[in-house]
Amino acid sequence: MLAAAHKVHGKRPWAEAFGPGIALARDGFDVTPRLNALLRRDALFPTIPAARAHFYAADGAAKAVGTRLVNPELAEVFEELARDPETLYTGPLARQIVDVVQNAKRPSTFLATLNTTLLDMGAPSVMSWDASDPNPGLLTEDDLARYTPEVRQPVCIPYKAYRVCGFPPPTSGGVTTLQILALMARFDLSKYSARSPEVAHLFAEASRVAFADRNYFIADPDYVWVPTKRLLSPKYLDKRAGLIQVDARAPEVKHGKIKKSDAKAALLWAEDASPELPCTSHFVIRDAEGDVVSMTTSVENVFGSRLMVRGFILNNQLTDFSFLPESNGKPIANAVAPRKRPRSSMAPLVVFDAEGNPVLAVGSPGGSRIIDYVAQATLGVIEFGLSPQEAVELPHVINRGDATELEDEGWAPGEREAVQAYLQKLGHQVVVMEQNSGLHAIQRHEGGWRAGVDPRREGTAAGD
Repeated sequence: MLAAAHKVHGKRPWAEAFGPGIALARDGFDVTPRLNALLRRDALFPTIPAARAHFYAADGAAKAVGTRLVNPELAEVFEELARDPETLYTGPLARQIVDVVQNAKRPSTFLATLNTTLLDMGAPSVMSWDASDPNPGLLTEDDLARYTPEVRQPVCIPYKAYRVCGFPPPTSGGVTTLQILALMARFDLSKYSARSPEVAHLFAEASRVAFADRNYFIADPDYVWVPTKRLLSPKYLDKRAGLIQVDARAPEVKHGKIKKSDAKAALLWAEDASPELPCTSHFVIRDAEGDVVSMTTSVENVFGSRLMVRGFILNNQLTDFSFLPESNGKPIANAVAPRKRPRSSMAPLVVFDAEGNPVLAVGSPGGSRIIDYVAQATLGVIEFGLSPQEAVELPHVINRGDATELEDEGWAPGEREAVQAYLQKLGHQVVVMEQNSGLHAIQRHEGGWRAGVDPRREGTAAGD
């Protein structure tokens, strides 16, 4: 994907772009507190020989904070990719990837975790598997050789004087985030602050409505019909906004209706069942010539599949598909299929002014909560006039269809309790918990640009 984008937009030589990455892999970096904590918390990763050798000390403990972590194998891979990006898909490197996948072992710790997840979702147990047997992954060299990136048109909506654009399906992030923004725009928010109980209620309900559509409709549009235009049409959103009550939690929220006369809607979907874990990265960049990128990338789980090839981790993005292919006799749109792309919640956004100039870019890691993280921060800037830093520091309010989650930190004294009491009075089931967003935002402001960096993770802003 990066190579394809470089052919269209790149100006520096392709190989030159790898210089900093090669140097960082070869010279290394110091283990950070966050990385150390993630390594200590993961029971499966140290059971994988390649991972244990790279990330853990001789006694099996996670490498301590401040330990220099070098990766000469990855530096060599970057040098190969700098010469030819196709080496990832054909040749020795591709064969090494396939070999690791096809000969992966199935540790008992993985089985226990998977069984718990599947049983919680109503899927059959896999406890009968023999943990000592190889787990023959189905990836082949032909699969890699056939892979091509897809260029897709963004999805956009008007919001006040702006045009807000996100990425289309198979990610659900663009459509669902835009739905939340559009639903919120149908209420008079001018009399409230961004941190008010009333806004928390409306936001939770708007998210609840949008997630009902997300879980039902959105999957890979190359394999199933996704009614993207309808989901973002003003008429449809007016109707969906009618489900949101200002002074009470709606008793029930279901997905919107598709006209049965629509020939493309022959399949009636069931609700999705995908765990979608919060292990993603995001950055936003604005260059000297005015181009802006908002980019989200993911290995799915915190250390992906835990499998490593020549210094890098293989993802387990397959778990973004529904764990169940059907429910109550109905197919699930996001069920796995050959060459099908899984649904994600990645939600990189770019906001444009009336002249078509980018004025705001936002995105975040965080699993399916990404959608609410990004929607809330975007609202904070364009609706409530907050700076990007103030917007990314807002305490999170999350609703993915069931309970309303309130972040445990970031509130003024007594503020969370007041919001919680108000929501419960309106009928919300409230859960207070830690949130792990990693929001980055940049905004054009008074002839320059200013940034917002999420204090919940390690990261910073840099530039002129």
